[in-house]
Amino acid sequence: MNLKSCSFPLYKRKDTNFELNKLKKACSDFEAIFIYYMLQSMRKTIPQGGLFNKNFEFKIYQSMLDQAISSEIAKRGEFGIGKILYEKLKIYLKYKNNFADKEQDILLKNSKILGGRRK
Repeated sequence: MNLKSCSFPLYKRKDTNFELNKLKKACSDFEAIFIYYMLQSMRKTIPQGGLFNKNFEFKIYQSMLDQAISSEIAKRGEFGIGKILYEKLKIYLKYKNNFADKEQDILLKNSKILGGRRK
């Protein structure tokens, strides 16, 4: 049977390694955002005043510094939230790919029964 003659769309299984790499990057990015907001919250608890005037430019510099620190911590994986998320979501990704494979097998089996025609 020629698959091009089927009248239903076949699900294409995506490259699992590519999806896992995307998932790892997304988890690392989430960890960086989480750490950034944690640093921002920690800075709010520090009393105002001190040697430097905390004007608008200083706040922008502080925000950029927090972003750089948070992305570096997330890149190293020292905090651990991204790693835990990756391990938990990796199971879901494998389940989703297995489900898509089974669904595609059922569609192929039904197309053979129907003779490649839709009813």
